[in-house]
Amino acid sequence: KDCFVFASTFLRARLTGCGLSQTLNLTGGGTSVLEDCYSGYPLGQNNLTPADPIIDLGGTGQSLRMSGWTGNCTIQNLTDAAEYVEIDSQSGNIVIDSTVTAGTIVIRGYANVTDNSTGTAVVTIDTDYSRTDAILDRVQGDKGIARRTRQ
Repeated sequence: KDCFVFASTFLRARLTGCGLSQTLNLTGGGTSVLEDCYSGYPLGQNNLTPADPIIDLGGTGQSLRMSGWTGNCTIQNLTDAAEYVEIDSQSGNIVIDSTVTAGTIVIRGYANVTDNSTGTAVVTIDTDYSRTDAILDRVQGDKGIARRTRQ
């Protein structure tokens, strides 16, 4: 609780109020939980270059629940159709890596999401950004305005 985690490996994690940076490897079975965690270093560590956290689900057998997430992160290496990731985000950019090839990911809240998943992965994005994009697409299309393009 209330910690800073950098480049670590956990069998199964339950972290609350923690700052995350670099790669967090989750290797055990079951579900890991990150509550009110965020991307970054502690205050006063400005001499270090923070790296947005990469959450590596280790392939098979690992699910993840992130509630109250703040900041940027990448989700990678989800390859089991029975596993899932749920993210309730307060802000930031979330990238779903191309190593996500199966399973279910649901992202809600306030986040900009880049979905690079492949295979049979099911990704549901229900964020204020996705709703705003849908409204802009509809309004701009109705007025003959060129639509925004996404990467």
